[in-house]
Amino acid sequence: MTQGDLAYRLRELSGGRVKTTQSQISNWERGVAAPSSIALPFIAEATGHAIEFFYTSGPGEDDDEQEAALPSYHEFLEAIRPVARLFEKAEQ
Repeated sequence: MTQGDLAYRLRELSGGRVKTTQSQISNWERGVAAPSSIALPFIAEATGHAIEFFYTSGPGEDDDEQEAALPSYHEFLEAIRPVARLFEKAEQ
């Protein structure tokens, strides 16, 4: 799936509330910008991840030590980069 296809899917899933464009997704992938918190649930749904995937530090880390842990900007970008590949595989 292309960035444009993903943008369309996010608009579709959100009922038009998330007006994501191919250009915005490109900016996320390049680290120029990050998705809004409103878009995250729809990104999670589109990618087949639970929303917690985007808010946790990683497996095996103690949540008590990292209260309300959020991924670093780099970790978040790494997590959304495979989005297009996931959709490409699903379409085959």
